[in-house]
Amino acid sequence: MREMKFRLMFKGIVVGYEWHRLVEGNINKIVVYHSDAPGKWLPVTMGGIYHDRKDQYTGRTDINGKEIYENDDIVRFRGKSYASHGQVRWDKAGSGFVFDPYGGDSKSRKFSANNIRSEKMEYEGIGKA
Repeated sequence: MREMKFRLMFKGIVVGYEWHRLVEGNINKIVVYHSDAPGKWLPVTMGGIYHDRKDQYTGRTDINGKEIYENDDIVRFRGKSYASHGQVRWDKAGSGFVFDPYGGDSKSRKFSANNIRSEKMEYEGIGKA
């Protein structure tokens, strides 16, 4: 199962992270953790970190090892050449993350390890929406 992690935002600023973890031996129980500092995960019992938006972790990292989240602005490269600039978003119809290019190329592309390998594409995060 893919890691379920979210970036917590408040008024466009990252205020922390949320992690959903299955309890070992009980597939029906999930523990939710919040973190406002690297490596500091605390179970959410009451309250947690106040936020007005959650961006889901895609399970992918950019060419620098930085985690890529939903709504991130990214640049797509083909080899060492610039290919396009766009945003990561969730596609309900396709049930997956897509790279949604800005400008001329209006076709969204599936944002998955298979497509990255087959197109020889690399992504670099340049900011969050």
